Amino acid sequence: MNLKIEEGKFSVIRSESSTGIVVNNDNSRYSNVGDDYYKIFDNLELAITFIKEDKKKYSNIFEYYIQNHQGDCIEFFR
Repeated sequence: MNLKIEEGKFSVIRSESSTGIVVNNDNSRYSNVGDDYYKIFDNLELAITFIKEDKKKYSNIFEYYIQNHQGDCIEFFR
């Protein structure tokens, strides 16, 4: 998955912890169609805050990848 995001911004992608399957923002499984499977944040702190809140909301059923504008995975949360 090669996301196009602006320099200095970060994306968060979620996947099911049990399977590793990427999920859309509505929690349905991503089917390689569309771009509703990630969120973009203006800075790393906002991305981490989102993850912490989402983990509480969904009882840790997802794992999270934070990518920079170059597509490098810079943080992983389980």
